Amino acid sequence: MSSSSSSSSVSNIWTDLFDKALNLHPLWPHDSSTAVHTKIMETAEAAFAVVIPKPQKGKKKGKKATKQDVQLVSSLEDGREAVLASFPNSYAAALSLIICKWNYYFRMYQALREIEVEPDSDEASWKDDLLDYWGRTVLFIERVLEVAIQWANDSDQSDTCHVLRLFMAQEAIDTVHTPSKTSEYRIKRDDEVALFRTIATWKADDTRSGARLWLNAIPWEDINEAASHMLEMGRPEGMRPFRPTAGDVKKAKELWIKISDAQKADVRRLGRGRSSQSGSSSKSSPEPDQGQSQVQDTKSSPEPDQGQSTLAPEPDQGQSQVQDTAVLKGLVTIRDAPDDAVQDEFWTTFITFMNTQSPGDDSAVMLSNWSTTDQGIHAPHDVQEFIETIVVWMKKRSLPFSVLSLLQQHFSGDFDRSELRDAVIQAIAHTRQSPAAVSDD
Repeated sequence: MSSSSSSSSVSNIWTDLFDKALNLHPLWPHDSSTAVHTKIMETAEAAFAVVIPKPQKGKKKGKKATKQDVQLVSSLEDGREAVLASFPNSYAAALSLIICKWNYYFRMYQALREIEVEPDSDEASWKDDLLDYWGRTVLFIERVLEVAIQWANDSDQSDTCHVLRLFMAQEAIDTVHTPSKTSEYRIKRDDEVALFRTIATWKADDTRSGARLWLNAIPWEDINEAASHMLEMGRPEGMRPFRPTAGDVKKAKELWIKISDAQKADVRRLGRGRSSQSGSSSKSSPEPDQGQSQVQDTKSSPEPDQGQSTLAPEPDQGQSQVQDTAVLKGLVTIRDAPDDAVQDEFWTTFITFMNTQSPGDDSAVMLSNWSTTDQGIHAPHDVQEFIETIVVWMKKRSLPFSVLSLLQQHFSGDFDRSELRDAVIQAIAHTRQSPAAVSDD
């Protein structure tokens, strides 16, 4: 994954091991069951998220972002975090799907581990096999992400991330990625249909089978219930434990050694490039034999504590009128807003939703309705808090829905806080001459 510039040695040039691959079956973990369980739990406190970074200062509204505009970010429970790689925006849906899948299977794995069964029983044997399958699925996804990170960090990267292309193509065929299935696949090198499929399309295609329920936010209670249900159902007829041949194990081990060597080179490169960034070393450089850090959806992972400043009003910077200052009280500042707040697509979707709501509904009803939308279902924790503060702020001040367009302009950088204050006051004055206000307090 090291740079292949003229100053780099030939040995440091990253090689895409999946450029001509027909499937990903060698990437499936062929480790022993004990090794699988050990590797999963070694970095279980980590989390991943796909984020769109804020535009650089001075960026004009409507200007397209650069090619590398989707970041894969890793964070730890102690608050340390690092950007592991940047990907083209067109990869956002693929990365989001992968993270949703990892989150589901890792939580199912955790839930099943806690269920007690009678030792040496058929149920105990079935539990072991379920843990083995779910654990290998978790590690497989992590390995896919590790190779994708190596591709993204290569300075001479090809136009396509082939490991993601192959994963998504396999997912389109069957959501089960075990070698008994995938070893038979012959995926064409130019098959990129599934790679760029939207989440909405994946969901629409899943309405009949329900095989990808993990695309939706699933609370822990349902995860625990699902794990118990799977255990109670018993082993499906014809299902057998994973028993790879010695040849398969040898090939898989050789492949992972190559990936790990590239990972070690990337660790050295990232260590030099990020030495000035606090807390980035732990997650930007996972140990080669631990697999990639655990991927976890931000909906079930707490965001790093940032002082809980989201609900705090911006300090008074010399406004002479109490009314002018108070009108923005409780509104998130640009500094504390989530990354989504600068994206026009975010505001277009949210404003469209709000325009379908009744002005007479209270904030709880609106927020409940929003949580059932596609945007609400997939919103990370910081975005959920951001939306809640906006809706509550509007309702407490009986503000019209038209202020949402003002917020869009403010968070996009079109005007500053004082200009936003003046615009909101104007909107209030206009509303008092019209019955179209948000009515309840």
